[in-house]
Amino acid sequence: MRYFLFRKEEVNNASTTSSDTGVGMSIMAIPSDSVAYLSAEPGKILIVFNDATLYQDVMLLDGESLEKSNVTIACEIGNELKLVEEIVSFMAGESRKNIMRFDVVEDSSTFKNADVATADNISVVVRTRPINMQTKKVSNGRSDTYDPVTDTYVTASTIANIDFGDVRPFVDYNPSTLSTYANGDTITLWKNSGEGGSSYDLTPYSGTTPSMVTAANQNNFSTDAVSVLVDEFFETSVDIKVKADYTIYVVYGTDGVDRTGPIYGDSDGETAGFAGEYDSNGELTSVSQTKRGFSIRHSNRTGTVASSLSSRNFIGDGVNRPDGYNPCNVSIIRRDAKNNIYLHDRTGEVIAQIAAKATGSSTTPGATDGSLLINRVGTTNEITSNAFKGNIARFGVIKSDIGTNNAAKLAKDLFDLYTL
Repeated sequence: MRYFLFRKEEVNNASTTSSDTGVGMSIMAIPSDSVAYLSAEPGKILIVFNDATLYQDVMLLDGESLEKSNVTIACEIGNELKLVEEIVSFMAGESRKNIMRFDVVEDSSTFKNADVATADNISVVVRTRPINMQTKKVSNGRSDTYDPVTDTYVTASTIANIDFGDVRPFVDYNPSTLSTYANGDTITLWKNSGEGGSSYDLTPYSGTTPSMVTAANQNNFSTDAVSVLVDEFFETSVDIKVKADYTIYVVYGTDGVDRTGPIYGDSDGETAGFAGEYDSNGELTSVSQTKRGFSIRHSNRTGTVASSLSSRNFIGDGVNRPDGYNPCNVSIIRRDAKNNIYLHDRTGEVIAQIAAKATGSSTTPGATDGSLLINRVGTTNEITSNAFKGNIARFGVIKSDIGTNNAAKLAKDLFDLYTL
């Protein structure tokens, strides 16, 4: 028997055994007998497989279907047919080898026309969620909840056009609560739409004036947003606190600046995230903005900030604005039950990880444990120089780790909702 072997990345803590988005599927092997068909679009081919889902039996409602597992592989434009012919010839027995390899880690493939130079060049999708055949959207189990005006499902777990599924956020700050403000008005109250209620509403820190930027005056998003200048930030009267695993999401733009600093933290300078470079431990009183520095610390932790470099820039080249540049940025920060920390970007891909380091000591360098405690949005402590500067369209905290697959979907849903 002949097999396809796909390796997108080394197996890591974010790896999954199924994925509706292709994110997290590090390795997949499947017999060639399972191929349903091959097809192509410019610069890539598609291989679709029969009987290659995680579940053997799936109960579907009328109008739903579970899309077959599939793999997309990049190639040079114009070489699509050549790559398909190579694969078909191998499957037909014209080679003594038994494994068809597509390996990004080794940058090697059985087929010369396959381009496996980067992880973006392979996408392995093994779905667990059905899609609605009419809307082509992931189904929530009830076709009558689809709203064609917003092009979304509206359910009990939907907040401001985002369906959060099984776990609603504890806090969610979004533009739907800002409709009473005109362009340029100071945002005196950003209401919480999450489960925590009004006790966690945001108000400007004393003397600061974060302001409204309406959609018509917006360069980053398709919706209203809040402008936060370098010396401005919000605070909460009650601490947002999570002791264990969590998920944070933020939709932000930097008005062309290609780096950023901390976007949330606490009044003691202990909690900080998710960007910036810190050159000291203890209370955080200064920071340098960064393009790729993923940095996280939690409450009652005073050792050096846990950090790693992301595989690509958070913002992209916002100064030169090359083809493909988009000012709408989405970041998902997750801590799992083992205290590993992950960063997803707007594609849903995991672009940075910080391995767990949990000793229970407050002074451990690079610690990933401790409670998440947020009472600042726009900075940490009272840092103004090199903190976040730009527009925020959405910010929220979920009191659990929603996992790789759900985080990837959330990142894509947020980007699709807010992008210009």
